[in-house]
Amino acid sequence: MLEAKIKVERLAISIILVLFIADLLPHPSLSPEIISATLSEMEDVIKKLAD
Repeated sequence: MLEAKIKVERLAISIILVLFIADLLPHPSLSPEIISATLSEMEDVIKKLAD
């Protein structure tokens, strides 16, 4: 049972890592990365709240 749990955890970590790396790699025909766009929006909201 422990082996199955470890395999599921490794699979989840691998999927998250692949999505993170794929999001950070630029592609000319795609819009800005989700991570960068989200951080940019959060900065805008924080600046608006600070004003």
